[in-house]
Amino acid sequence: MTTGAYQLLNLADAPAPALYEGKVVTDKTFGHATYGCMICCGYRGAFFDQNPIIANLSGGTLFNAIGYNACGGAKTFLNGYATSWWSDNNGIVTVTPRTATGVNFGSANANADMPNLPQRGIYDGTSCPVQDTLDSGPVNVGRKMPLITSTCTSPSPFLGAGSFRLQASWGTFGGCVLSDLKDIPGNGKCNGNCFDTTPDASGHYLHYCVSGPRTANSSCTQFIDTGFPFTSVKF
Repeated sequence: MTTGAYQLLNLADAPAPALYEGKVVTDKTFGHATYGCMICCGYRGAFFDQNPIIANLSGGTLFNAIGYNACGGAKTFLNGYATSWWSDNNGIVTVTPRTATGVNFGSANANADMPNLPQRGIYDGTSCPVQDTLDSGPVNVGRKMPLITSTCTSPSPFLGAGSFRLQASWGTFGGCVLSDLKDIPGNGKCNGNCFDTTPDASGHYLHYCVSGPRTANSSCTQFIDTGFPFTSVKF
């Protein structure tokens, strides 16, 4: 016989009536069952998994509505609770369920309305209270920039010994070119325009390379996405 916690989830990821009683068979030989009142686990907060959402002209960008499970604290997809998705400026970006599509350069807000989102955790077997919750976040629309060139320098001129620098340029056929760099701690050596760390006792190492594309603003003066894109693959 075993004891412990269990959880029942709606696999359709959609609002459903609360369950008031749960039963788990713990001994199939003698037919023993464990009873208990279901604990309602609602959600704390609602937000998009990208902030800001970066969209390209005529290109769709996927994003999700998520929140924190009130009982365990884990991030959980809330897309199934949203009954309507929209943009506050369709001249900049259009928004459909989980997708933002750029129409013109600029910024707007994506919105998702969840009229029956369960709130917080309830421990007395009653149903979760529901609340009309609006999820809203910025969308920046820019031009997509493929990777043109990249280089590796070891050690990094900024960090010194035990580091390396990845540097790259992204551009378009219209002449828009922007560059960026990333200094990363790590012992090893450059391998062409990438970097290989010193192998460990088992002979494994990490292979770092610049990735792309990136997104720039309409005037091609700065990137509007966040973070320097690179990959690290273990061999």
